[in-house]
Amino acid sequence: MAIYHLRSGFVSRSSGRSSVQSAAYITGSDLHETRRDLDVSYKNRHSDIAFTNTLAPEHAPQQFYEIGVWDLLENFEDEYAIKRFPNCLESRDKYLNSAQTAQTVVIALPRELDVGVAKELVEEFAKERFVSRGLIVTYAIHDDEGNPHAHLMISRRTAGEGGELSWAKDREIVSRKELLVTRKLWADLTNHYLEREGFSVRITEKSFADLGVNLEPTQHRGWVADKLEGMGVNSRIVHENSEIFMRNREALIEEPAVILPELTSKAATFTQMNLLKAIQKRVGDDDKVVANVFESALQQSVVVGEGMDGQIRYTTQSYKDIEEQAVNKAVELLATPFEQSKLSEDSSNKHLANHFAYFSQEQKDAVLGLTQEQSLAVLVGRAGAGKTTTLKAVSEIYQNAGFRVIGTSLSAMAAENLGQEAGIKTATLHSWLYQWERYQAASEKFLSFDNVMEEGVFKQLDWYKDLKRFESIKLNKDTVLIVDEAGMVGTRQWGELLTHVQRSGAKLIAVGDDNQFKAIEAGDFFRELKDQALQQINNQISNQTNLFNLQEIRRQQHGWMKDASQQLAELNISEGLSTYEQHGHVHQTSKANLADEIATAYLNKLKSDQSQTGLVLAFTNAQTNSINQTIRDQLKQSGLIGKKDIVNVNGKNFAMGDHIVFLKNDKIKLTITNADGVVQKGLSIKNGTQGSIVGVDNQGNIKVQLAHNYYTIISAINSFPKVAIGQPQPEPIREYNYHHISYGYAVTTYKAQGQTVDFTIVAASKHMDAKGLYVAMTRHRNDVQLFYQKEDFSTFKALTSQLSRFEHKDLVKDYTIRPENEANWQRVQEYRLCVLDAAAVAKANDWHTYHQIKQDQINLGKEILQDFNKHQLYIHQAGLTQEMLGITTGQKVRPLSIAEEKAKITVELYGETAYLARSIWNGIRKTHPGSKCYSHPSYAQFNEIRHERNSLAQTIAENYPLHREFINQFGRVYGINSKTVEAQSRQFRESQSIDKYSEKKDELWYNNKLYNNNYRKYEISKNCNTGQENQLNQGNQNKEYTIQQQQYYQQYHHQPVDHYQKSLDAKFIKQELDARIKDLAYQFLGQPNQQKATEWRYGNKGSISIHVAGHKQGLYSNFETGESGNALKLIQDQLNLDHKQAFKWGVEWLGQSHNHTLHKQRDTQRQPVPQQPTQTWQPIYPAPSHQVDISNEKSLAYMLKGRQETARYAYKDADNNILGYVVRMEDKQGNKITPTLTYCLNQEGKEQWRWQGFGNERPLYGLEQLKEKPDAKVLIVEGEKTAEAARKLFPDYSVITWSGGCGAVNKTDWTVLKNKDITIWPDNDKPGINAAVKIVDVLKVKENQTVKIVDLPPTLPHKWDLADKVPDGMDIKEILNRRPQTLTKQEHLKDLPDSLIHKGKIDQIIYQHKLDTTFGRLNNADYKHVHKVFDVLKETYRTANIKTSDDWTLKRATFMVYNLREFSSLPMKDDERARACLVAATIFANQNERTDSATTYDNHFKAVRVINTHNQSKDLYTQAENSFKEIFGFQPNAPLEVRQNSVPALQEKVLNQIKQLDLHYQQRSLEIATKALNMQKSKGMEL
Repeated sequence: MAIYHLRSGFVSRSSGRSSVQSAAYITGSDLHETRRDLDVSYKNRHSDIAFTNTLAPEHAPQQFYEIGVWDLLENFEDEYAIKRFPNCLESRDKYLNSAQTAQTVVIALPRELDVGVAKELVEEFAKERFVSRGLIVTYAIHDDEGNPHAHLMISRRTAGEGGELSWAKDREIVSRKELLVTRKLWADLTNHYLEREGFSVRITEKSFADLGVNLEPTQHRGWVADKLEGMGVNSRIVHENSEIFMRNREALIEEPAVILPELTSKAATFTQMNLLKAIQKRVGDDDKVVANVFESALQQSVVVGEGMDGQIRYTTQSYKDIEEQAVNKAVELLATPFEQSKLSEDSSNKHLANHFAYFSQEQKDAVLGLTQEQSLAVLVGRAGAGKTTTLKAVSEIYQNAGFRVIGTSLSAMAAENLGQEAGIKTATLHSWLYQWERYQAASEKFLSFDNVMEEGVFKQLDWYKDLKRFESIKLNKDTVLIVDEAGMVGTRQWGELLTHVQRSGAKLIAVGDDNQFKAIEAGDFFRELKDQALQQINNQISNQTNLFNLQEIRRQQHGWMKDASQQLAELNISEGLSTYEQHGHVHQTSKANLADEIATAYLNKLKSDQSQTGLVLAFTNAQTNSINQTIRDQLKQSGLIGKKDIVNVNGKNFAMGDHIVFLKNDKIKLTITNADGVVQKGLSIKNGTQGSIVGVDNQGNIKVQLAHNYYTIISAINSFPKVAIGQPQPEPIREYNYHHISYGYAVTTYKAQGQTVDFTIVAASKHMDAKGLYVAMTRHRNDVQLFYQKEDFSTFKALTSQLSRFEHKDLVKDYTIRPENEANWQRVQEYRLCVLDAAAVAKANDWHTYHQIKQDQINLGKEILQDFNKHQLYIHQAGLTQEMLGITTGQKVRPLSIAEEKAKITVELYGETAYLARSIWNGIRKTHPGSKCYSHPSYAQFNEIRHERNSLAQTIAENYPLHREFINQFGRVYGINSKTVEAQSRQFRESQSIDKYSEKKDELWYNNKLYNNNYRKYEISKNCNTGQENQLNQGNQNKEYTIQQQQYYQQYHHQPVDHYQKSLDAKFIKQELDARIKDLAYQFLGQPNQQKATEWRYGNKGSISIHVAGHKQGLYSNFETGESGNALKLIQDQLNLDHKQAFKWGVEWLGQSHNHTLHKQRDTQRQPVPQQPTQTWQPIYPAPSHQVDISNEKSLAYMLKGRQETARYAYKDADNNILGYVVRMEDKQGNKITPTLTYCLNQEGKEQWRWQGFGNERPLYGLEQLKEKPDAKVLIVEGEKTAEAARKLFPDYSVITWSGGCGAVNKTDWTVLKNKDITIWPDNDKPGINAAVKIVDVLKVKENQTVKIVDLPPTLPHKWDLADKVPDGMDIKEILNRRPQTLTKQEHLKDLPDSLIHKGKIDQIIYQHKLDTTFGRLNNADYKHVHKVFDVLKETYRTANIKTSDDWTLKRATFMVYNLREFSSLPMKDDERARACLVAATIFANQNERTDSATTYDNHFKAVRVINTHNQSKDLYTQAENSFKEIFGFQPNAPLEVRQNSVPALQEKVLNQIKQLDLHYQQRSLEIATKALNMQKSKGMEL
């Protein structure tokens, strides 16, 4: 997890170190130090180093960007010492031996971030903090496992443009004050990257004391400590940290709640996972201690409810009290009148008429409303709706009536803007709160006798001074306080603010936009103020209205821009962006060109009118730096700013006319004057103030022009280094009294909130959400341009979808779901689950289920939209918006971009053309099959249409992501999809590359390839269906045939023979094999078990699927093994070949059978192509007993190419006769294959050994043992190697196995195991378990006998089998002899009702999904409980019409049954009852033989967490039981027998409620249908 660590130090010669040695060490490099003629090598450290680089200022020469620069810096220190101390050798030597040559910084990197992202983070930190000051930085990222960190080495001297180094060192950067800035910058940047990458964890540079955490911080342990510890020596730091860790551990054990304040500093709530991570970080890996601290801390936490992600949310009691008190104070203030008898409504109307006659009616209503007699008023104004102008009118009305009006905001810039626009005194909120607290404390203590006696008379004098000092700013009954950008204020600050307002009797006006950026601190309290004000209006609690809205956009000059801003303000992102895109204001570019295109657009705006103001808005600081530099380069080239830089501040070069931004508040160093030099009192530089450099005098003082014709001067401080007498005076060192400035062309979006400029240019980011985009796209008056990278957003749809996300800022009370809102919450939760389920099944290509889930999602979305306001909170918690629901449900059409509209037309035209071509071709084929098609009258028309179709397909394929949506939309109408586009675009490209051949000959090639119907003339006898490699070695036997084939091809096409060879390239061979997969299927597998026009199925249950026609032609899938691919994959699987061998076989096969599909006679005069006789090989038993030498058999030796034989296993019958071999071969990389070797016979009577399988009735390996040990128990293992190992481990058993793995279980003859006592030892992986279950099923079908599966210990390694080394301390025989799970057919239905799936099935599912490892084993009584739970589930789901195939059935079923508590009366413990519910729910989710559906451990542990949470929350139990008492009539503490008697009534009422709900929905649907019918009739519409 992410931790905060930053340690700063120096490289000093006094310690014997040099910067060259340090650079070599951190980067793992070989360097040479010329000063001491020393070679330094740390190559052995290079393996842990992920990235390293040297950064320098942009003006520095190339040598400063290389790691060798540190040797140059070391030499410069010697030169400096000689010049600095030319006569005093003692001082020179002292300096030479103690000089600090570099600063070092070591920082811990977040483990959550990818190493590539960490590199970006470190570079941005180094550039912004050090390189920007002119310093040189070498960094190295060490990607150590468990300890990712970075080393930075920073030069002490700055680099000049000519390669010169500064005479003076940068001492300010290492000062304590600046070190705090460095620490905070690292925390801010790290948190920014964590948020950007989607991680919720954050770090802070603050101490535990600052955070209110009563724990002791540890010291960072460096590499020396780690190295000593590896040697068995504990260093001082390790020892001290160990003591600190133990003290913190003891403190946490004693008082676990001390960890909680940290979790609620930035968020109102936290989850169990957040708490667990925080505890593990400070307690260690002691599971027992962690569990105890976790449970204790959790008990002291407050459960507030369940989030949309299914996780329980908690908070601290202190934060909950703060929020509740703040809410209560807000409610009271909303209902409390404000005394303003000296202000009348007539005077307000008169002031508006005289001074603000231009106001819209909406603004006038807002002004009159805000000046009513209420103590708290809320104004929600959209961006550009005129909030500040409205506040100016409010301020003047109150000031004219004698009230004091003051303003505040969280940022100094926003506060200053409010003060200037509204004409009132303003300060930041922190400033006001500090002054009010000081005044309140002084007023309470000044006259307190106890305080005076305790703290003394002199302290009383200080209190008196505070009273006098802050008396003028105190709040009173004549004060009106305006809070601007109120949405940025957190709950804690709102609580303090409301306390002061309520105590003083002042009036508070909160102004903000609930759809813009939220508070950084915990709590979105402005939303709560708005909701409370709205609730008072709805409930008519007060005669006064407290909530006012400004919806009409006034900022933008163009009407269509106002409409677009209105859409963005309502979070209709797709609609708003589409409007801008249709007007040409949205541009797609590449990552490489983004900065250049934005700079060009910025430059064009300035050239058109230099007086207009503009901003470029980006998401990251790195992006703003890149854009700023590119803009400056283009401005210089255009002459809009000076071509030469004239001043350097803080490492940045500035030219005359450069636009700058101030980054730090200042009231002392900088003064603001007018054009005549008169100081403007009350004005000061704020963080965010912008200006332009208009002059630099001879002393280097910089004159900056600010807005409104104001100026300020950044003063230069020139100092001269001390030199010895008689030495030349060096150039003065120039520094500035204020250096917190940067380029002001591009800023981050966060800094732009509240600003207004003439134009903006926005760089979109995939990390933006709807609020960020809304802020960015509404800052302009005249124009806005948005640029986005195609690497982030491939299409306009991807852009709008990503930027429509809503990141919710929560409150504690959000998770308290009132009874009237429970259905709304559940409906949104169901919608969210549908979204997740649809994505999961789409990934699995289960499109039937996908469409069912999408339909459920659409229905739920429509219900939500019918009353969106009641669902809005939960929709935002889910990260969704109203527009997203409208588009998903089809109630709102997704706006298309210009490119998308063209793509839609293209796809529709392609579909129509494809449909027409298909219709014409079908007509041609009916009357003119094969090569006769060319004589058909319509063939020329077909050929032309087909060419147009292929051309359109190529256009679509060139940018398929843009067309994908419309391919899906028109797919069913025209029969098109991605496969048809791919195939037909490929035809177009191939036709373009072979255009030198005649059109008719080219068409003959493709028509026969794609539309050949002559599939009834197979080369192989239907009686031969062994499915093996019966033509593997015929290539050498058919040379004469191949020559004839080539001669025929040359004669027909009038082309040289090598053209035929060239056409058989890899891509074309695969296409040809896919086109001929029907012949391959019949040759390998014979007649299909299930046959459709486009698909053939093989196997008992159709487990092998082969698509022989249609757009999926060539697709092969084996559902038993989970493998799939094309025709080449089919050849690999059937012949046990690798890819290269299968390809070679396919080339030979195509060469032999090409005449069947590729070359037909053009007329009756053409001679037929010679036919190649087909050979069929079948295994014969028994085989010869002599040993087979594979290397000397030409037909077998090719398998040994690149491999060697490592083992050979002989399959024998009961009389020890050889049946065949399984040969194990391995290559140099350890990859193994196990082909089968059998003795075969063909129809010509020829016999030979061949690589061919046993067929579909495969013999078992070890049959001879069954005869040798007729009474021995049988042990079944997987694999011959494992069987041999098991025979040595268990000599008393008959150990057998089978060939082919899990997929061949049903192809093996198991009848020989009749009446045997059988135990199965599976491999420790999923295929092994599946194979064992399949064997059980086969044996249960075959015989009525007992089969056992060994219960493998959970500590075994994954994929372990008996051939592997036995782990230390494990008794293999004890595992075999322990009581395994038994599946007996006679016990299936014994003593159990018919409605329950049999006991064997329960045991099978428990074993398969390892439920016993979560809850333990079931006993006999548990089966009845499982039965009861199962029956209730079945009835409840049937009544509620819930689909049992949904992926979330297991979770919902388990939680539903347990939470309803029908089974609390069962004589079981909580974990036992949860286990029974989980087993029953698993069975319920796995009906219809779906025992292999996904059930993960996560589901089990979620159930456990729910149980634990409920056990820890007894008060919630009491509340729930009280609700049950009201509904069902029995006491919460009733005895078990009473509760048990109440269960039937409880169950009946629950089911009745479900039925009533179902009837309600049916009735509502009927009413809607009736209304629709009446509307249609009333309008005279035909149905």
